Amino acid sequence: ARGCNGSGQAGRASPEEAREGRERAPPRARGAPPHTPEKGSMSPPKVVTFDVESGGAGESERSARSAATSSRSTDLTVKERLAAVNVAQSGRNPFVNNTPPWSTDLVVQTVLVCIFILPLRLLLFCPSIAIAWILDAVANIGHYVDDVPMPRWRCRIVNWSSYFWRAWLFSLSFQRINVVGEPARRSEAPICVVNHTSFIDIFLMYACKRFMFVAKKEVTKIPFGRDIIRAGQTILVDRANTESSQHAKEAIERRAKHTAHHPGAPEWPTLVMFPESTCTNGTALITFKQGAFVPGVPVQPVAIKYHWKTADPCKVYGGGPGIGLILLRMLTSLHNSVTIHFMDVYQPSKEERGDPSFYAENVRQLMARTLKVRVTNHSYADVQLLLAAQKMDIRRDSRRNLNVELSTLKDILDAKCTVSQVKYFLQEFHKEAGREGKLTQDQLLRVLNMERNPVTERIFYLFDINSDGTLQYKEFMAGIALLYYTDKSVQEDALIDILASDKDEETGMVYFDKNLLKSFAWSRHKKYPAEKLYNMSVSGHTSSVMTSGHTSLGMMTTSLETVELDSVTSPTSLTTPQTPQQLWWTREELIKFVRDNPQLFDWLNSPSFLER
Repeated sequence: ARGCNGSGQAGRASPEEAREGRERAPPRARGAPPHTPEKGSMSPPKVVTFDVESGGAGESERSARSAATSSRSTDLTVKERLAAVNVAQSGRNPFVNNTPPWSTDLVVQTVLVCIFILPLRLLLFCPSIAIAWILDAVANIGHYVDDVPMPRWRCRIVNWSSYFWRAWLFSLSFQRINVVGEPARRSEAPICVVNHTSFIDIFLMYACKRFMFVAKKEVTKIPFGRDIIRAGQTILVDRANTESSQHAKEAIERRAKHTAHHPGAPEWPTLVMFPESTCTNGTALITFKQGAFVPGVPVQPVAIKYHWKTADPCKVYGGGPGIGLILLRMLTSLHNSVTIHFMDVYQPSKEERGDPSFYAENVRQLMARTLKVRVTNHSYADVQLLLAAQKMDIRRDSRRNLNVELSTLKDILDAKCTVSQVKYFLQEFHKEAGREGKLTQDQLLRVLNMERNPVTERIFYLFDINSDGTLQYKEFMAGIALLYYTDKSVQEDALIDILASDKDEETGMVYFDKNLLKSFAWSRHKKYPAEKLYNMSVSGHTSSVMTSGHTSLGMMTTSLETVELDSVTSPTSLTTPQTPQQLWWTREELIKFVRDNPQLFDWLNSPSFLER
């Protein structure tokens, strides 16, 4: 990696070069720096890049991810850490529906299908659902215990419904369903793991065999859904409830390891799980959850790939039509097909049985190679962010750009930010960015409630990874995570990059003119006197921020209750004429100065920010 630090100076040398330079270079006198830049001046920012050798697309991306993920253990600057986050993010958005816009040919085709084919499809569409539901409802009569396998005669009734689900899929223009391989017996693999693209995935699996599913509790609200779910003996889970998730994991492990006590005894059907926990558009496999892999039993990977021309069947939250419009577009499509690939049973090794995350990742890589797609670090947390954006009435076009990969922030920056905290900053970002979907320097400072000056300007240059003068949401959120939600040492590095306008690569000393900051603090405290900060601190705002996990650079300083600052004191009186002006500082000296002078750094946690 090479690049620049937060203040824009030349990139840091390698650790070996820096070490050799320190060994052979004599210590520089503090009063005689090699050059003294003008107060508040800074060199132009440079783009930080990570070089990846050319090769296959998958290999290139894996190399980039490997280099970026190792950034926590290498000697990277703060700017390079943010660049590592940018590199590790795939750039793909698997939460966008790719249905093409209306064109003249598409309109003509749709009209012809509506006139000649749609009436026949509706004659098949409605009765198929009704008959399948009646069969499932009959199978449920008298069976009220959800945690006991159904007797075989009830299972036969449920199996009949698979023919009607196949007819229902035919009415949705899926005239051809290609099945590669065959479902394994339950004794060979009690769990199937399937990539999740659409709500149609469930009915495709039903059309192949009677399966048991794990589903979110919201599906019970779908018309006819309750009886169909009960007939499949589905395990329901509330994804927002930790206790519900734990009960689901226990039920999965119990059913996966269940064995019949005697021949002919009822058995659980094979359990189908979607480890992505949400739908994607099929262009990538996102992070697998570990639930299907915790029992440590063999699993059968199943890869579903849709071949569509006019209607993307995926139901996603990052921009695209709802279920009703998707059904309408498929009913009016001329022809679609799908391939269901039942792969060989995956036998876990001893290491994989002991490490569910390792087991899940190996299966994900295998499925990605079969589907010929990439893997990304997206997770269900990113879906929660998109759902929040939907509730904020953020336009679909803008939601397409909310491609953050929260797991990447945690992996590389070790950021401890919750989804609710990210949602808050999304709302603040959208208020300022508006339709443009980008922040300028002034807009960023308004979001952070900071006045513009040579010091706060460097925050923007720190966040601006590609140096284009604007911040996309992923750049903004990576900077916020580094500034407020990382550990203390990383926050100290960020603070030094913000304060220092230059750095001596040989000695590691940084240039910082404290008079510039004192002048800024004096003008600011006239607007926010120490009494107001004190009152807010003792009223509980500071403690509420700290207890919620929001530790920030401002919180590294002494409590505001101990600050005694005269709001009318001028910058001149803040300077001690008897002592020589210190311009070059070691890291330890500058951090100590920050801790000893909290009144100069309260702008990192302004009063309105404390209220948040």
